[in-house]
Amino acid sequence: MRATRDVVLEVGLEEVPARALQPLLTALERLSRERLNEARLAYEEIRTMGTPRRLVLHIMALAPRQEPMETTVRGPSRQVAYDADGNPSRQAVGFAQSQGVEVSDLRIQKVKGGEYVFALRRQEGEDTATLLPRLFSELIVKLPVSRPMRWGEGEFRFIRPIRWLLALYGDEPIPFSMAGINARPLTYGHRTMNPGPHPVADTRAYLSQLPEWGVILSPRRRQEIIQDEVTALAQKAGGQALLNEDLLAEVVGLVEFPTAFLGRFDERFLTLPADVLVTTLRHHQRVFPIGDAQRRLLPLFVGVRNGDHRHLETVVHGNERVIAARLADAEFFFEQDSKGTLDERLDELKRVVFLEGSGTLYEKTERVTALARTFALLSGLRDAVLNTVSRAAWLSKADLVTHLVREFPELQGIMGKEYALLDGEPKEVAQAIYEHYKPRTTDDDMPNSMAGVMVGLSDRLDTLACCFARGMQPSGSQDPYGLRRQAQGVVQLLWHAELPLDVKDIITRAVEPMAGHKGGQEDVVKNLMEFIQLRARTLFADAGMAVEVIDAVFADGLREVVDSWRRCRALAEFARHDEFLQLMTAYKRVANLATKQEGETGVAPEYLRDEAEKDLFAAVQKAQEQRVKALDKRDYTGYLRILLALKPSIDRFFDEVMVLVEDTRLRDNRLGLLAQTQTLFQGMARFDRLQVTVSRKVSKQ
Repeated sequence: MRATRDVVLEVGLEEVPARALQPLLTALERLSRERLNEARLAYEEIRTMGTPRRLVLHIMALAPRQEPMETTVRGPSRQVAYDADGNPSRQAVGFAQSQGVEVSDLRIQKVKGGEYVFALRRQEGEDTATLLPRLFSELIVKLPVSRPMRWGEGEFRFIRPIRWLLALYGDEPIPFSMAGINARPLTYGHRTMNPGPHPVADTRAYLSQLPEWGVILSPRRRQEIIQDEVTALAQKAGGQALLNEDLLAEVVGLVEFPTAFLGRFDERFLTLPADVLVTTLRHHQRVFPIGDAQRRLLPLFVGVRNGDHRHLETVVHGNERVIAARLADAEFFFEQDSKGTLDERLDELKRVVFLEGSGTLYEKTERVTALARTFALLSGLRDAVLNTVSRAAWLSKADLVTHLVREFPELQGIMGKEYALLDGEPKEVAQAIYEHYKPRTTDDDMPNSMAGVMVGLSDRLDTLACCFARGMQPSGSQDPYGLRRQAQGVVQLLWHAELPLDVKDIITRAVEPMAGHKGGQEDVVKNLMEFIQLRARTLFADAGMAVEVIDAVFADGLREVVDSWRRCRALAEFARHDEFLQLMTAYKRVANLATKQEGETGVAPEYLRDEAEKDLFAAVQKAQEQRVKALDKRDYTGYLRILLALKPSIDRFFDEVMVLVEDTRLRDNRLGLLAQTQTLFQGMARFDRLQVTVSRKVSKQ
């Protein structure tokens, strides 16, 4: 048998957006595994690598042929296939021919009480070299890309135009075409260091020679080089690099051959707020700031170029010139903004439309302030904290009309805090203005102040209510207003701050000020409720909660987020113990018969004849009182223990009492008793949604 060989597929592209590179590589690896498994092609390992100009799939030790496949096909029954003497009939012969087997190879098997003939078909696998062209084409076509583009005269769409294709199976070129490009055994190096084209003999030569042509193919290796060089240059300059994971990942996706360099800017710019400096350096020039031992900024930065050390001084000079110009702009805008207060800028919000049909930013500010104050009161906040909430909400959007935020949108909230402090506002107000934008992502920090939570919650709910009232909810993968992120933030804030706020109530309050609802206010509230509940389910699952536990708790709708999480945790913790099986067994015995009860579920004590049913009735009466107290205190573990304590009485009832007797009074009374027992299982979760296999580990939130 021929030996296994490595496979390399390279898709050469125009510049891929830096943030899109890693998601593309992850998707390519997943699709490759799925497709190889479907094609029954054995392999040792799959790696995906890439740079801004190429996506590369490396399959190690790919088998030379598909694994054979055996299938069993059922034919006619034995009586039809053979006569009384055991001779095959015309039907048997025809079936065998249709399956490509001899009649003598047919086998008889029993299926659900009958006997049928079966044909065993063995399908030999195709050569891997024959399959690869089709497999490569499917991988490229099915690779999920956001905002695909079309170029030339064709209809094919991809994230960027394809410029070349390379496909090798060991030393054997694999011929296939895509978007009018034919695969050839050659590649291209770094644009300026060693562009090529370069002929490639085999997969091993491809992987070993790319660095010689100025291409570090592995993103992980490029990240290591960048971290090491940036850290070393910062230390040599007497400081430490202020590395940022997002910026680091972006720079990795921008270069094929990284080389770090040290630059400087004028010390006078250190008088600017630190966030202004950092934003200018990171977001606009994609360089790393340098700080001292206390992380105070120094007039230094480290950048990364896409290339080697040749003409590096020109690169340094160019970056210093651009950064100086950007910082000079920031300095000018900051000086202009400092001449007025946030209060004085509120009137400017009246000239900025927030959302068509939902008024201006000034009107949004009015709504957010009212909501924030209401939510604060509902949460039990009073006095100074309540005043902080109101003031922070009132000033929360004023920085959006400052010169600096208009020029640097990334500074919204950040400059609101800086300008509030300059205006002499209390630091608690300034901090809440800054924090109300948090969390921006799932992994972002949460607000540290309750005022920041209240303003952030109100701001997000107002935005969601405006969009849903106008029929602008997301559809499919389209979410132009970032509403999924906003709804996720609502759940995170309610959860993080453990706010005792009913989700439907706060949604209703946010929707009330909206005019001209599409479909009516109730429908808007219902749709928004479902939208937020879906985000809560996702966040709970991401935190390690079993899906069926979430289903059971959310079956009757989301109420308070933190309370729903406590229910989930109590149920999941209880499900890890053997007692959970006992509880579920008792519940199912009750539920199976309780559903037969029609009409009222009352129990007449005078019709209780057997000691076992009297015992269950007494246990239910006692549990009803205990249940109310446990649920009022939200002691869900205690509540589950109350239910578990019913098991001996339930078991005795089913062992000693006949429920479905002919006497209708006794039968209905016993069914009523079981219905009352089942009612005890309501109030925390829907037990009919649970299976006895629930035992997933949950993380602490």
